[in-house]
Order: sequence, then structure tokens, then C-alpha cells
Amino acid sequence: MNIVLVTGTRPQLIKTALLDRRLRQEHDMTMVHTGQHYDNYMSSNFFKELDIPQPDINLGIKAEMSHQQLGKTIEALGNYLNSLFHKPDLVIIIGNTSTALAGALAASKLHMPIAHVEAGTRCGDRSVPEEVNRILVDHLSDLLFCSSNESMGNLINKEGLSHGVYFTGDVLYDTYLHYSQQVGPKLCDVFVTIHREANVDNADNLFAIGKAINSLKGKVVFPVHPRTEKMSHISITLSNNIVTTPPISYLDTIAYIKGAKLVITDSGGIQREAYFAKVPCIYIGTAGNPELVACGATIQVLADTDEILDTARTFSNPQFPESLLGYGNAVENIVGIIREWES
Repeated sequence: MNIVLVTGTRPQLIKTALLDRRLRQEHDMTMVHTGQHYDNYMSSNFFKELDIPQPDINLGIKAEMSHQQLGKTIEALGNYLNSLFHKPDLVIIIGNTSTALAGALAASKLHMPIAHVEAGTRCGDRSVPEEVNRILVDHLSDLLFCSSNESMGNLINKEGLSHGVYFTGDVLYDTYLHYSQQVGPKLCDVFVTIHREANVDNADNLFAIGKAINSLKGKVVFPVHPRTEKMSHISITLSNNIVTTPPISYLDTIAYIKGAKLVITDSGGIQREAYFAKVPCIYIGTAGNPELVACGATIQVLADTDEILDTARTFSNPQFPESLLGYGNAVENIVGIIREWES
């Protein structure tokens, strides 16, 4: 079977690593990289670190405004897919980025079957760009691979999508289990990542978060995302106990999460990795994983200095129930479902 896998961002590359490798054992695979993340810190270094084959096609889309990027990516992906002599039997979309939405729209317009990895994830806030992306991708897809039972419920019970819906578990858990064996913990008191548009592009929110980070005690490790770096002029000078770095590798990220006493983030991926590592997490914003809040692994807060600090001081008795996001066999489940679907 001819399969095209569409990727374009750091999180998608991390989730792609094991899935692409496994699918290549049974199918003719083409990996298309849109270029949504294009610098070494956010893209190219991950191919080497995670032993991912270099993409067969790199579209090189680097428009900075999201609507420009989306439009150019749809056009480029559509042109590429339409140019193929052997049309793909399946186009695989991962996650909820602009790349994911562009891939689904381009494939749908060309009447190509679509599989969505991480289907059904919802945060309940449509002001979050990723929420709109994932809803649209799900309703365009033929195979919907859900990371949790809650995600399945969102599709079946709330949105009326019952055909082609499968619980597979979280491919990110597979990735974590595989690569975390390669690194030991790097000790710190708090590991922080901030990158989301609502927190970084809003001066008041960024200042409030920066003020909270500045007041944290102990060793704080804070890799600075390119979006955050661009806005650093409106934040505050950080204390000496805060170690800032450029974006770090996936393996270093896992090592710091494993060695942290607390994670503070606005990344859904980091939130989940903290759950996998059994480290309490404070999530800033509304875009996180509701399952991890409901179970007690995460506390969700607003971009408010006092709320962040009060939660950091009082967060106790976190809960990490097993198998909430599957059993670490999501890749094999997906491969098996595709095999059956093909036949």
C-alpha cells in the first residue's frame, strides 16, 4: 500500500519516529515535511536524534503568519499529492497543527482516504487554534485513532462520528517508553516551557508568567521557544536560579522532566510526558488535556502570577492512574488497523 505521512513540526516529528519506522516494514512510505518548523532546534536535529529517515519531500513553507502558512501549505501539499503517478492509498495526519489541517484539506479535496492520529482530543475552547484544527481534521478523516477513551467519547457521543473510530492509545507514550530508556534524569526543581500564542503574544500574560517563573525557588530550567524569545523584551530579567537555554533536544527534555520535582508548561505534549514520568504538572491556559486534569496529574491555571505560584506551593498528592493513554502499544495497534482496513 502507498502511504503518505504528513509532518511539519517538532511534536509531529517526535510522534512520527516509531510510527514511520514501523509502517515502512509493510508499506511503501513517503514522508512529506511541510517546513512549518524549519530551524535546527525545532526540526532538523530531531531526524538525527530520533533516527528518523530524512523526509522524501520538504515543501519549505516558512510563512510566519498562521493564515499565510496554512494557505501556502494547502496549495503546496495539494500540488504534490496531485502530481503523484501512483495516488496514495492513505494519507496519515498527526496531531492538530496547521500542517495537520492543511494535509487533511488537501487530501480531502483530492478524494484521498485520511487517517488521523490523536483523533478526538478536545479541550473545549475554540479560541485555541489547535482545537479548531483537530475538529476539522477529524470530520474529514476516514480512520480516527484515539489516544484515550475520552477522545473516543468525544467523537462518538458528542460529535456523531462512529465509523472508523478506534482506541489505539497515545503514540507519544510509545515514543516516551522507547527513548526514555536512553537517558537518566537531569535534576532540577522546576522544568518550564512556554510557547503558546495566547501566553506569549499577549504582553500581560507573558509578563505575569515571567514574574511567576522569577519567583520560583530552587533550580529552574527554562528552554526558551523561538516565539517566546521574540517577545522577551516585554518580559522581566530572570533570577540567577533560572537556567535559560535555546530549545533543547527531545532526549534532554525527557531527562529534565524525569529529574524535575514539578513541570510548568503550556504544551500538551510536555504535559503528557510529565504524566508518563509521574511528575506533577501545572498547565497554563485552556488548551491542555482534560483527562490529565480530571485524574489529578495536572492542575490547570490561568496566566496569573499569584495563581501559578500558589499552585506551585500547594500542589500535593498528584495522581497518575495507569493506562489512561494506553499501554505503550499504540503504534502496533495503528499498524494492525491499517492492515485490516487495507484488506
